[in-house]
Amino acid sequence: MKRILSLTLAVLLCCLAVAVLPGATVAAEPGAVVPGTLTDEVGRETQELTLADGTATGVRWTQITLDGYYGSKIVNVAEFSLSNTHLSLEVINSGKYLVSTDKTSEAAAAYNRTHEGQTVLAAINGDLWMTKVHSSAAITTKTLQTTRGVLIVDGEIWASQQLDAENRDATNAEKNTPAGDKAAFGVTSANQPLVGSPDIRIAIRVNGKTLQADGINRLPARDSLIVYNARLNDSNYALNDAYEVELEMEDDAFRAGGTLTGKVKAIYPKNSATRPALSARTVVLTARGNKVSQLESNFRVGDTVTFETSLTDRWGNTELWQTVQEAIGGHMQVLVDGKQGVANGSTAEYPTTLIGYRDDGSVMLCTVTSTAEKKYAGLKFAHAYKFCRELGYNSVFYLDGGGSSTFVSLEEGSYTVRNNCSDGAPRRVINSVGVVWNDTPVCAKQGSLSYIDIPVDLSSIPPTHMDGALLADVVGSPNAVTLRYDETERALAVTTSSATNDPYALLSFSALAPIRAEDAPYMVFKVKSDYDKATTFKLYYAAGSVGGATEQCTRVFQIKPGDEWQYIVVDMSKANKWSGTVNNIRLDVIDGMTVPANVTVYIGAIVLCPSVEEADAVEAGWLPEGCITDYLAYKESLRPKETETETEPATEPETTATESETVVTDTATEPETATKPATEPASEPGTSASVPVTDSATVPATTATAEGGGCASVLTGSMAGISLLGLLTAVSVCAVRRRRE
Repeated sequence: MKRILSLTLAVLLCCLAVAVLPGATVAAEPGAVVPGTLTDEVGRETQELTLADGTATGVRWTQITLDGYYGSKIVNVAEFSLSNTHLSLEVINSGKYLVSTDKTSEAAAAYNRTHEGQTVLAAINGDLWMTKVHSSAAITTKTLQTTRGVLIVDGEIWASQQLDAENRDATNAEKNTPAGDKAAFGVTSANQPLVGSPDIRIAIRVNGKTLQADGINRLPARDSLIVYNARLNDSNYALNDAYEVELEMEDDAFRAGGTLTGKVKAIYPKNSATRPALSARTVVLTARGNKVSQLESNFRVGDTVTFETSLTDRWGNTELWQTVQEAIGGHMQVLVDGKQGVANGSTAEYPTTLIGYRDDGSVMLCTVTSTAEKKYAGLKFAHAYKFCRELGYNSVFYLDGGGSSTFVSLEEGSYTVRNNCSDGAPRRVINSVGVVWNDTPVCAKQGSLSYIDIPVDLSSIPPTHMDGALLADVVGSPNAVTLRYDETERALAVTTSSATNDPYALLSFSALAPIRAEDAPYMVFKVKSDYDKATTFKLYYAAGSVGGATEQCTRVFQIKPGDEWQYIVVDMSKANKWSGTVNNIRLDVIDGMTVPANVTVYIGAIVLCPSVEEADAVEAGWLPEGCITDYLAYKESLRPKETETETEPATEPETTATESETVVTDTATEPETATKPATEPASEPGTSASVPVTDSATVPATTATAEGGGCASVLTGSMAGISLLGLLTAVSVCAVRRRRE
């Protein structure tokens, strides 16, 4: 009887819940994570994406219309949390090979056909690629369209990032310029999203010698040694001046931390009549210029060769990056840990594709394009920082843009393009990236997100006590030094990057709560140095009308060698022009002498004191009233709470109660009519697209249907898309199901 009553109550609650829900769009739950409000929004619609059987996925698609500060723009955002382990972020290749190209909608549909139990819910275009500007007749026999950034698929490294050598013979403004460290977005085996700059190295060991490859599946540039496998293509792009070694491999999949072994099958000297083909379990080494001698002198047919692959993150998150299963590269970093990345003041309009995550780790895929058709316009570089902060990103960077910018989402079994493409129709791209529903959870539980650095609004923090962690956030503009927070010393580490007689950095007070110099007549520096000689620390202070360093406003003190912390009281009570609002202090950590590279001065704290008695008490533990005593603990208190629930495995089909949704209107499904720009490829070289190209912007999805998810699926769908009353319904239904098991 109790079971019947519970079921009846659940049905009644479900009916009530559906009755109060709107039909057209999904209203955000109180506390639900949605894209932040943008300046001059004139319209916004949000809906939750569902599978063909109506299963709610927790992925929210928001379309925002702007008219004002950012111009007349359409912003499309797919926002989702990978704590729902039925969701994953996947690289969607445009065909069998790295060089294949296809439209994002076609590639998403093809992905579903080849990945049983998975359904792409929304996708955007991916990385930039090399064109004939770099892959000219001076480099390759035909244009080699490899990615610009790192590409990792199912844990396998398909490509390392662009090399400086690839710019030596470029025919545009990049000629002889550094390629720069590229950003990449990755997802670990525990469904943790990462933004970093992975550096991939392959050591080649043969006959007791170790050689270092310059990259994998990169352009065969001058003075380079490149490793190739069949992920690139079945063709060889090397010129006749290349020296090549073909190897038969036990396995040809390069993975971070992995070791591969093979035997030399054949050698192809310069000007050989034939060249090796790329096929399964084959690796080809290609050397040009000054790297030819490395192959000539070390390889013979029959030799055993070992490949050892390593991956480090230039931004310091190496341990997690070594577990990445999917990664896609891009270029300009807008935000890194909530701080401005690459500043770009250009006001040029550029159709924009962005990928990144929020403070709580939820991922946002975004495009910004014109409201007008066939118009080359999007987000101005100068507006990118403000835009991304408003939208809610913590870390974010640009993917390919311009005519490549594409956003597609699933609607009634097909993919619809939601943005206005500047070519008039979607462009064929080298790869895409999308959020994918998995019938079987990808892992039991998402890993910890404690690595995400939460940005802090510093404007309310008084600068009276700045510990090492706070200093690491506000000290910048380094000269001949690197800056980092040292967790062991709990201090800002200022390390000389080269031999120098002028190492310094700037402590700016502009982001902190204002403080008047008259209220801080004494400063205390907690410092030490690893240099074996005594050094002079010089301060250039600026307050009131003084804006920067001047010899009329300085103070100096000595740092003794040794491992003990020293507390130095600096008397500012009679300092010249120490009045008005404190602007900045230039920290010349070693003054008046030349020191070698890798000398470190540690600054554990700077305390601003109202009297000499209080300054003298700092070493004993006195701190100003109202200050932040432990900045790291303060930041941790701001961190969004992580979910503690694990995804339950699907055991039987379940029907979830979902609301009726209609698709956001005024979206384009244009035929492809425009001619592709000559600077970017209109079709792939020597390969066939995995799906025939159509003239429609809506492509059948051939989606997989979710089979169940048990109570966990019901709760995920309910909490993502319905009200508190709906949540009670889900709990009641879940209770009934549990009693049945």
